Amino acid sequence: MICYLKDFQYSYKIWKCLAERGSVRELCYADLNLSLLKNLMHVSAYVNSDWNATFGIALNSFWQNRNEVGFFGTASSVGSIVTHVKALTFNVLRFRKAIQVNQMPTQG
Repeated sequence: MICYLKDFQYSYKIWKCLAERGSVRELCYADLNLSLLKNLMHVSAYVNSDWNATFGIALNSFWQNRNEVGFFGTASSVGSIVTHVKALTFNVLRFRKAIQVNQMPTQG
C-alpha cells in the first residue's frame, strides 16, 4: 500500500490533480506515518480545509484500484479516479454541512 500512497508514479499523478500547488512534494516524500496523521487530521498548513475528506476518499480509491488490478487485471485511469474522488468528496462535504446545520441549537 505504501507504493500507492507515496512512491508509485500513478498515485503521484492523482495527488498532483487533487492537492494544492506545492503540497504534492511534501505529501509524497514526507514520513508515511506523519503524512497520514497530518492529512487525515488536517494538521497541515499546506492544504485546504476540506483536505482530510479528499485525502481519505483518495486513499480508499487507491485501495479499490489496487484490488481491481490484483483481481481483474484492470486499472482505472488517473482522470476517472480524480473525477470519482472529487464527486465523492463533494457529496461527503454536502452531507457534513447538512448534519452541522441540523445540529445547530435553536433559539427561542
